[in-house]
Amino acid sequence: MALLVRGIEYTYNPGTALARKALKEISLELHAGEILGLWGGNGAGKSTLMRAICGVLPAQAGTITIDGSLWSGMNRKAMWPHPYRPVVMAMQYPENQLYETSTRQDMAAGLVEAGIERHEANRRVEYIAGRLFGQAAKEIMDSSPYILSGGQKRCAALASVLVQDSPYIMLDEPMEGLDHEKRTRLVEILQDLVREGGRGIILASHRMSDLIELCDRLAWMDNGCMTACGATVETLQAIEKCTEEPLGLTPSRQVLYHLRSKGLALPLDARSPEQAAGEIAAVRKRRPAHA
Repeated sequence: MALLVRGIEYTYNPGTALARKALKEISLELHAGEILGLWGGNGAGKSTLMRAICGVLPAQAGTITIDGSLWSGMNRKAMWPHPYRPVVMAMQYPENQLYETSTRQDMAAGLVEAGIERHEANRRVEYIAGRLFGQAAKEIMDSSPYILSGGQKRCAALASVLVQDSPYIMLDEPMEGLDHEKRTRLVEILQDLVREGGRGIILASHRMSDLIELCDRLAWMDNGCMTACGATVETLQAIEKCTEEPLGLTPSRQVLYHLRSKGLALPLDARSPEQAAGEIAAVRKRRPAHA
């Protein structure tokens, strides 16, 4: 099972003086059971690509195939027999997804559209909200989305997507505005959806540190082009070689860079604190006792 994108293009305001080509023959693959990180600066085309995959912006060239069937937002019922959407997206700006009188209703909106019974919809919403918000879940669910903080709004918009059964999920800057506790909670949920639910997730961010510890593969977009795509560590190293600067400086990689500057021959491919500690321990074992 896979979502395949082949040569898609999109131009804003075509045929006018304001025409801007946002996607230039983009191709990629997203497999069930993996997280693909999508990295690039502002204006690189990340949001446009994910909106095209979801069918919100119909691609003007190329094809999108989901589990063997051609896909667009217009032919969903013809090619997808299930009540839920094959692809869902949490947008970069959560305010664009919150419009009901209570946060609970917003979180359940996609389930209601899919015809899920209210009891089951409430159960799913309460489960995801509990994992994202902890003890504050009930108070937040019963509140108007318009009075929530920025981080709470983002979590509510994410919850409205994560409760659904869709096999492929697009997340646009999902970590933006989240404190450490909520980021940790979100990462745990995403890992469960992939490992236990077999979902395929594209996670877009302009911060490499959001991606390298979580993503199985990494893609680099620049000026509407897919510049590189592959295994996370190898692609990160290729990007750093091109940009001539260290990226994805998580605390683990900061420590490795610092120790390298002191003369330790450490690799920079650690993606977690445990891996970094292992690399440091291995180097210490190899060094002479008097060093």
